[in-house]
Amino acid sequence: AIVGSGPSGMYTAKYLNSALSTNSSKYASIIGPSYTIDIIEKLPTPFGLVRSGVAPDHPEVKNVENDFVALFEGETNAQDVGTSTTGNINDDHNDSARKETAIAFRGNVEVGRDVSLSELQSLYDVVVLAYGCESDRRLGVPGEDLVGVLSAREFVGWYNGHPGYVYLTDTLSRVLSKPSPASADVAVIGHGNVALDCARVLAKGSMGLLSTDIASHALSVLEDGVRKVTVVGRRGHIQGAFTIKELRELTKLRKEGIDVSFRVSSEEMDMGMTDASSEELKGPMARPKGRIDKLLRQVAAAGGDTGPDTDIASREVSLRFLMN
Repeated sequence: AIVGSGPSGMYTAKYLNSALSTNSSKYASIIGPSYTIDIIEKLPTPFGLVRSGVAPDHPEVKNVENDFVALFEGETNAQDVGTSTTGNINDDHNDSARKETAIAFRGNVEVGRDVSLSELQSLYDVVVLAYGCESDRRLGVPGEDLVGVLSAREFVGWYNGHPGYVYLTDTLSRVLSKPSPASADVAVIGHGNVALDCARVLAKGSMGLLSTDIASHALSVLEDGVRKVTVVGRRGHIQGAFTIKELRELTKLRKEGIDVSFRVSSEEMDMGMTDASSEELKGPMARPKGRIDKLLRQVAAAGGDTGPDTDIASREVSLRFLMN
């Protein structure tokens, strides 16, 4: 049994199945003439963060779902994955009909509520726990419990339609509608790719995301996008965890017809160019870090005007450094 149907659980199933099927004689004394791999998931749908963690305007990243769906072929058609057999594992664990397929999805089954870990250990020869992150990292700063302060896990789950975060629709409607998202200011803390995803989704708004698979409740709340998004990090741009691909997306928004400018401060970048930063530009990560440095300095020199004309954009994403 594998607990969790996210990428780690699915890849575990994929390579375990490959090893067992290609070396059946080697493992015959252990697994017998046949075996099954049950993937247990508390949600009714599989694939974890591939489904609920990838930005809606990055469909190419979700293509891995096709590989995961193929693992279930034989038990169910691709369109039925996510609504296949659910419920009590004990009812059909030994069902001979399942011998036709090595891998089965068991949705709507929560370990600790529907079945205990000890029960799983009694039912299966091996139990792999691949359920991922269940909670957020607390900052321990005043105000983090205020209304409108969300973790990226909550916000990303909300706009991707995760059933556990739909309740945030009312909260986000209230905090962003003063009087509308077009007049709202949002701060995103962190300099990773997820932080840039959050900023981009907020700035694009419904018109920029209408052709994606973003949740419908998010479209109605975001409306035309947030007026200003400030992405805050405590270190300099050389230490940022983002990649150049995500940065380029922010620089191209106006060229793609989305009225959002992207701004960075050359002064803040200069302040962050310490001896340690200079050494990083000479180390193993010199090439990607150097490309990021070059791109951000081009943006700073342009003053954030990355559009086809000199008109001031109605919305803005600002990348700030050295703010602890």
